[in-house]
Amino acid sequence: MLDSRKRMLLSAVATLSFGLSPTLAAAQAADVPPEPSESEEVVVTGSRIARAGFSAPTPTTVVNAEELERTGASNVAQLLNTLPAFRATVSSSVRTFTMDSGANYMDLRGLGIARTLTLVNGQRHVPSNITGQVDLNLIPSILIDRIDVVTGGASAAYGSDAVAGVVNLLYKEDFEGLQGDVQGGVSRYGDNEEVNVSLLYGAAFADGRGHLTLAGQFVDNEGGSGYDTREWGRTNYLLWANPNYTPGGTEPTRLFVGGVSQSNTTLGGVINAPGVLRGIQFADDGAPIPFIYGNPVGPQNMVGGTGTVLAPYQLTKAPLSRAAVNARVTYDITPSIEFAGEFSASYAEVADGRGGTAQRQLTIQRDNAFLPESIRDVMTANSITSFTLGRQISDVSLDPERPWYIVNNEATVYRGVLSLAGSFESGWSWDAYYEHGQTSHDEFLVGNLIVPNFLRAIDAVVNPANGATVCRSTLSPDAAVRAAAAGCVPYDVFGNFARSDEAARYASGNTVNNVDLSEDAASISAQGNPFSTWAGPISVAFGMEYRRDSVSTETDAISQADGFNNYNPKPISGDYIVSEGFVETVIPLAEGAPFARSLEFNGGVRIADYNYGGSVTSWKAGLSYRPLEDVRLRFTRSRDVRAPNMNELFSTTATLTQAVIDPELNTNVTVQIITGGNQALTPEFANTTTLGIVLEPSWAPGLRASVDAYDIEIEDVISTLNPQDAINRCFAGEIERCASVQRNSAGGLTRVSQQFQNFASLQTRGVDFELLYQLPIEDLFESMPGDLTFRLLTTYVDKLETSDGLTAIDVAGETSGLRVGGVPHWTGRGIIAYDNDRLSLSTTLRYVGNGKQDALGTPQNINDNTVPSRTYMQLAGSYTFIERDDGRRLQFFGVIDNVFDSDPPPTAGTSWIQTNSALFDLNGRSYTLGVRFKY
Repeated sequence: MLDSRKRMLLSAVATLSFGLSPTLAAAQAADVPPEPSESEEVVVTGSRIARAGFSAPTPTTVVNAEELERTGASNVAQLLNTLPAFRATVSSSVRTFTMDSGANYMDLRGLGIARTLTLVNGQRHVPSNITGQVDLNLIPSILIDRIDVVTGGASAAYGSDAVAGVVNLLYKEDFEGLQGDVQGGVSRYGDNEEVNVSLLYGAAFADGRGHLTLAGQFVDNEGGSGYDTREWGRTNYLLWANPNYTPGGTEPTRLFVGGVSQSNTTLGGVINAPGVLRGIQFADDGAPIPFIYGNPVGPQNMVGGTGTVLAPYQLTKAPLSRAAVNARVTYDITPSIEFAGEFSASYAEVADGRGGTAQRQLTIQRDNAFLPESIRDVMTANSITSFTLGRQISDVSLDPERPWYIVNNEATVYRGVLSLAGSFESGWSWDAYYEHGQTSHDEFLVGNLIVPNFLRAIDAVVNPANGATVCRSTLSPDAAVRAAAAGCVPYDVFGNFARSDEAARYASGNTVNNVDLSEDAASISAQGNPFSTWAGPISVAFGMEYRRDSVSTETDAISQADGFNNYNPKPISGDYIVSEGFVETVIPLAEGAPFARSLEFNGGVRIADYNYGGSVTSWKAGLSYRPLEDVRLRFTRSRDVRAPNMNELFSTTATLTQAVIDPELNTNVTVQIITGGNQALTPEFANTTTLGIVLEPSWAPGLRASVDAYDIEIEDVISTLNPQDAINRCFAGEIERCASVQRNSAGGLTRVSQQFQNFASLQTRGVDFELLYQLPIEDLFESMPGDLTFRLLTTYVDKLETSDGLTAIDVAGETSGLRVGGVPHWTGRGIIAYDNDRLSLSTTLRYVGNGKQDALGTPQNINDNTVPSRTYMQLAGSYTFIERDDGRRLQFFGVIDNVFDSDPPPTAGTSWIQTNSALFDLNGRSYTLGVRFKY
């Protein structure tokens, strides 16, 4: 590790830097960026058409490079996830313990990361995972000029996955000189230490016909500590079944309370049955001692007592090291044709993520070789042949100081792009590009419990032939059983770390999942103004695109046999190909009329042909209407698509067995369950409507406000259905569900498919509010230079409902994380900033509204169904010590996040994750100091 070097950098930065830094980290609406001159053309990501002064009818948010710098964020996702339209479903603070652990994927509207399309310079980027997303950890933030966020369907313009919207990262062009950032950060708890070093270099060559840009970034974040290092993390809240509930009584069916521990497990083991032994636990050294029960006590959990708590096994943030380099060359082949070549390489590693340990209820025989004699005597006296031992199995680790399994994810990405762009004297322009990228994602879970080995190892007996302690299975008369037990090492299960290291090595192993992804994409398009009407020129853009994505994975043999306790990945192999054609137009309908200062129609159609799923059509139609100079109305209706991803198509099918109820014959029966991918899937379709108003009052220069309502309805959502539900719904008359239920010639159930299917629906609707007011401060104080900026971004989510055709659940307002995708009704971000030539100061407030633990919660099924709101403050400032006419600059900056050290509220969440890390800050007050220079 780089401990000494990082500490030196942190010390140097701390010595050089003092004060607070500016944070004008607000997003700018597409209407806010500086208007281009009449000779300039600006491409708004919501549209393929570039024209001076054009405003897209689809709401678009723009984040500038300056705003990214001023926050001190080392990753684009850190900034974007604070905007109300986003939800941090997968980030370095949201623990997944799978291939996505430590990644940063964008999720607009809480519709899932698979429905947000991420582009780089308007071009496709090779995916970082098998579901098709781009990890923003792999993008050098110093290279970004601006980020366009389309908060509405954009499939007609950009193709599949743009159901919730588009995040388009636009790189700096024609940069001259050398720019560098060095910064360090740490939380008040002494963890989450981070060092970020970035460099950007640009120079012209060949008498200005060519330009070279080089960028690099290295970030090392040591991650956060366990939950138990925070006061809120030691409260041990949990939503669990109320043991005092009785039908018709006053007690609710579930309790959400703190101080909860497990009533049936300890680190050394606790005997749960039979009754004469119940309540005996084993200390670390294996000695029997009393187990203290809390009150109330349920079969798995209790309030108080000496049961296991899992706070130490959950990290507030995953440790992450990453590096990225990018090289781009442009060259004017002719005055009207430009060539560009780009190559990038990125690496990211989550080096020490913690995972939960295994909970097991183990059957222990009376002749177990490690059983204390006092317990054996009680069993003999009471004719007990076996008992049930509950253990939190952390000692398969070889390090008592790190009693958990380790998550190591390593991702390496290479990407190359060749492109040409040109124009004609007639005013038409064209561009074409080819992209090839490869991702290698290696995932390891070190110290994962191998269930068959562990169960063989703990069943230890004395070999009557020689008195040695051996695994019982090695003495079996069955040759196959003895062969399977070859190498078995007896495991002392009584006590914590009482076992030998050899036993731990036999009982655990490393889950391995090596994923190789590749993408080839090509596009050619043109745009121009073929003719004009009474209201102005008609603009047209059209083009063709081709894309091929492929996946190939290799997994270990134990995972393929479902042998590990946690996470058993399976091999995946396949590719899909899409060929597309699109056309878009902007038609001015009125200009300068008494009833319309301007009126424009924007429409587009895209036809895509997939090798899986066939041909689909997406389209959009919108109006931009300015009835008065100060008022603009906008409306968009679109039909958007999401094609099934590689995981949904190609994940390995597996056959399991499960007991189900056959409602037709009214019998219990065991059937085969088929899980995995489904190559018969078809794309999801979404109908998106946005309607908004933009106000720019002439009587208040610098004041702009917008209100946009949105409604997104997604059909044929790809999901899986519980086998029993499929059987019940087929029996109830849903013919389409019967396709997944098979019966034999006698009418008996034999097989049920739980593969991915198109059957669910998803709808969200809400309103976005934005207010921006910029004014020279001398308007308020004559002798004071500089500018003041006030900005407020707020989103209200009225509905976020998922339905499987039978049950609908609206998770708008569910902020606990109990169900993936829940969002607050209200979120907001407000900023007040002051800037002059050298000094910049700002304060930012982020608001997460109050909500529910369970969207379906009632006083009858939960005692406390509230999640309180949280407001987080960020203070920031910078001072430029050197600012020369030739562009040289030296600036020092600092940021304080979560100024008041606000704890996250306790939430129901899932399992023992005590709060919703997708919405709330887990790190506490954090400090960032740095220096930025340009030469």
